[in-house]
Amino acid sequence: MTPEAAPTIHVLQHAERVRPLTVAEWGAQRGVDLRVVRVDLEPLPSPADVTHLVVLGGGMNTDEAHLHPWLDAERSFLADVLRRGTARVLGICLGSQLLAEVLGGSTGRAAVPEIGWQRIRLTEAGRRSPVFGALPSHFDAMEWHGDAWTLPPGAELTATADGCEWQAFSHGELVHGVQFHPEFTLARTTELAASTTDDLSRGGCVQRPEQFLDAATAPARFDALREVCMALLDAALLPAPG
Repeated sequence: MTPEAAPTIHVLQHAERVRPLTVAEWGAQRGVDLRVVRVDLEPLPSPADVTHLVVLGGGMNTDEAHLHPWLDAERSFLADVLRRGTARVLGICLGSQLLAEVLGGSTGRAAVPEIGWQRIRLTEAGRRSPVFGALPSHFDAMEWHGDAWTLPPGAELTATADGCEWQAFSHGELVHGVQFHPEFTLARTTELAASTTDDLSRGGCVQRPEQFLDAATAPARFDALREVCMALLDAALLPAPG
């Protein structure tokens, strides 16, 4: 991508715990101007200046504005960005939950919390999507969430899974959200597993670290997830050639 064609992509980071990771690697490789905004520490940009936006995850829940007052300001900011109808937007985990709420959906405790690897499947709408259709029809992704969104009015469910069925949505051509973490890396997930206070002993779709960090399989899985993340960011944020 030529420098004059490179867009400015704002990235909203909510805390030190959840970082841009592969999003930052993608930005460096694609030559885009990646501007990371720590929402918990600094002012949000003007919505008029936002043409491309990634909203990352975080350990907080969307209903915890009493603990994180910036959540309400961020919701208002996202509403302003979406109201303009011109920005390409991708939300990841908490980011997708906030987008879903702004679009008229809701977020609550997931019927099936997920931590670890989950097999993601594109729906028929996902296979038709110019964004999600750029991904494999089936792939493994890292999950780390206890809440989940409901599908906003006017949105299409573009990916699902056997655990939490709400894995990805598209709202029109410009706004997309994923419940899973395509940006997670092996190194950072290892750090998170060692430092987390989350309960990693439950069954169901909550795996133990020795399962999702299995040395025999984890490196290849994270390599494949990186390719999924790169393809998703390309399709969601960069204009199609021609």
